[in-house]
Amino acid sequence: MKVASWKQRVIAFLIDYSIIFLVWFGVGQLFVDDTFQSAFLYAWNHLTTFTLGMEELVYFASELSSMTTLIYFIVIMAIYCLYFCVLPIIYEKQTLGRLVAKVRIVKLNGEKMSFGTLFFREFMGKIFLGIMTFGIIWIVSFLMTVFATVKRTIHDRMANTLMVPINLVNDNHYVVEGN
Repeated sequence: MKVASWKQRVIAFLIDYSIIFLVWFGVGQLFVDDTFQSAFLYAWNHLTTFTLGMEELVYFASELSSMTTLIYFIVIMAIYCLYFCVLPIIYEKQTLGRLVAKVRIVKLNGEKMSFGTLFFREFMGKIFLGIMTFGIIWIVSFLMTVFATVKRTIHDRMANTLMVPINLVNDNHYVVEGN
């Protein structure tokens, strides 16, 4: 089975996370608390200039009431879950970024993709490990898609999944490209 190229993955990543960050930004604007908006814009400015670090996240959390932080965290995680775990179940294992990049996620054993598999892949493989390693795992995963013999990310290895290229045929069914 042919694996998606690193270029396809980067395209899908950039589109998907641009959408997610714009939605999160919009949700952040719904909070009317001046302290929240000030702390959110501070974190957003660091995020968009690629200077967001643990210090900025701690500042963001410390400026907010615990209830506001909890509600915002639940809302943004729900949005993330809907986008990366529910949308692919509904729409041919794809997000909008994967649709544009012409890739999808499949299970290695050929079984139907489940919410549990996608949830584990996204939250344990990407979010939890990413936070625990301060993002180093994301860099290693990217390097694996470029240089490794078997071009699978760490989160794909953990969930026994694979990102594969697709071709759209006339009857709107997807066909996995061969080697």
